[in-house]
Amino acid sequence: MNLKVSKRGIWLVIYAAVMLVPTYFESSFTNLLDNAFFIWAMLIVLRNRIIPNRFICAFSLYYIYLTVITFISGTDMADIHLIISVAKMVVFLCVLDFQINYSARIAINGLLFVVGVYIILDFISIVLYPDGLYQSVTVWNEWTSTSAAQWILGNKNNRCYWYFIAIILSVWKLALEKNRGNRVIIYAICSISLLAMIGTKSSTSTIATIVAIIAAWYGMRNTSKNLARINAWGVMLAYCSVQILIFMGSLPFISSIVVKLFGKDLTFSGRTKIWIQMPVLIAQKPIWGWGQLSGSTVGSILGNKFFTSAHNQWLNTLFQGGVILFLLVALIIIWLANSTRKFEKNIGNMKLLMLLSIMIDMMFESILSVFATWIFLYIIYKYPETTKENEG
Repeated sequence: MNLKVSKRGIWLVIYAAVMLVPTYFESSFTNLLDNAFFIWAMLIVLRNRIIPNRFICAFSLYYIYLTVITFISGTDMADIHLIISVAKMVVFLCVLDFQINYSARIAINGLLFVVGVYIILDFISIVLYPDGLYQSVTVWNEWTSTSAAQWILGNKNNRCYWYFIAIILSVWKLALEKNRGNRVIIYAICSISLLAMIGTKSSTSTIATIVAIIAAWYGMRNTSKNLARINAWGVMLAYCSVQILIFMGSLPFISSIVVKLFGKDLTFSGRTKIWIQMPVLIAQKPIWGWGQLSGSTVGSILGNKFFTSAHNQWLNTLFQGGVILFLLVALIIIWLANSTRKFEKNIGNMKLLMLLSIMIDMMFESILSVFATWIFLYIIYKYPETTKENEG
């Protein structure tokens, strides 16, 4: 029996490592392994007749709709590879869910090991190369080019969700096996996460990480005694108010007022230039959206090679899938936030703040196109169901 459990853990670790491999390590060999594991995972799903849970169904609906619109619009992303990539993500979530239901301890330890290795390598690359492990260069013309620092997990803003996965998994590990060693792991991961965000000079990621660390503090508590429940609707309302205020700062006639409130320039590294143009594109296809487009195509439409997305998840959702996809994403977020009220205050507060941490990053980045973001949301959804399970 122990051998069987060990095999399950080893296979999950390898599968997760291949499925989540950072772009920096991608090669023809990892792509070959990815395809091989996809076939193997499909057989597991079919043999065990795995039925997707509600979150996986919502995730599938998001990508099915987006894929259909992409093919209807005939964008440069409309090919068989898009369909296969979506299928791979759905199958991975199904297998992960199946493994967690079988033995949460094996699944959480395995996934934490994989993500932990990746964030440690990323952190080492930040420490050793504070100005960037390598530079991605954008050539504007024969005289001008710009570069952006990149590390193992990407640029300074597109990395925090990896660290968030490690944080919440470490808290889950403690819930399954309460001991001092697991507490030390949480402290270590939280410290590394905060130092990594500070090291890359990303203010948004730093703030989001602090929120995730506070969430971890709630999750580490053994009881809800003397804790006040954080109001989910209040958090959502405050978030929407801040997001609207930031958008209003991109309007010339009101920017001066918002600048006084925030006490800083609100160009947000040029993002406001994109935000001003996006409503014009959204208005052209408000209901269905444009579908998925490559970064170069988006840059061509916006007239700037550097503008590869809306740099805001809500605008990007409206741009890609129109009002329909926007409502779907909003409903998923509201559903996850509202569900936190059903649990003990320490668990509910942790889930809500973890959700808020990724939503803060959504204010300035388009991250639902990254599978790691969806894994993090899945873990938020799944976490309370199996915290008392220790053995498969």
